[in-house]
Amino acid sequence: MLQEYSRDPFPAPPGMPGKIQGGKSTRASPQDPGKSQAATGSIPAPSWHSKRRILFGGMLALVPILLILMVFIFNASPHNVISQNSQISQKIQEISQDIRLQQYDSAISAADSVLAADPVNKYALFYKGEAIRLKGQPEEALKYFDRVLEIDPEYASAWDQKGWAFNSLEQWQDAIDAFDKGIEYGGESSTSSHWYGKGIALARLGQDDEALSAFRTALQKNSTKYETYTQIGKIYLKRGEYQDAHNEFVKTIQGNPGYADAWWSDAKVLEKLGDHQNATLALSRAISLDPLKYSTRTLADNTT
Repeated sequence: MLQEYSRDPFPAPPGMPGKIQGGKSTRASPQDPGKSQAATGSIPAPSWHSKRRILFGGMLALVPILLILMVFIFNASPHNVISQNSQISQKIQEISQDIRLQQYDSAISAADSVLAADPVNKYALFYKGEAIRLKGQPEEALKYFDRVLEIDPEYASAWDQKGWAFNSLEQWQDAIDAFDKGIEYGGESSTSSHWYGKGIALARLGQDDEALSAFRTALQKNSTKYETYTQIGKIYLKRGEYQDAHNEFVKTIQGNPGYADAWWSDAKVLEKLGDHQNATLALSRAISLDPLKYSTRTLADNTT
């Protein structure tokens, strides 16, 4: 026998309440909606309309979750991650450029913007520390180099900057230890900065032979770091080896005529060699390059 369905716009499937079977409706009478319930003594199953509403409500509840999931997937997509990394890399390059241009406040601000998005970005921490050190705040800078080294204990450049911060604080042995770490982790790629900074600290501790060795290694790494010749010359001057000292100062002056300290040091050694005229000229040149530092000095001054 063909089954007949009610005219309900959302008819229930066969077998569910509301279906007419065998000419007898299972739907409760409009006049007595609880009749079938009373007859059976049981709670009726939810109507098809109720089930549809529940299903539709559940689907609506999932919409916000799905949207959040889609946003997460988009942000985590390889293309988006590469794009973000590219933007950060570009920003890091700009920070490095600001430091080279001595725009330290700009470098610090840019580093902060990177760190707001990536608090453990070691390059942003490193460059912020370097900018702070170059602004004359070595103690504050050390905090950032320590954070970098917590992230990457073998980051040679961070050890180098830490050494320079200690040099600024005249903590010579701490500086040597930091430079040694940088040299250890840098290996063959360790820079002249490591060796030059170590040489400065050694010389201040009176370890002249070790300092000379460090300075010569620095020159092997970078022969155009002309101030290194001046540091070698100062050790010769201290030893009374005046001609050798003069030769080293001349190397700096030839390579970097604007380096006032080389002119000042050469003025002193020329005076020792009895060349008072050229000593006076060298002193005048030092004063013209850095009047604040050298205008009150004389050739009899023992200041290095």
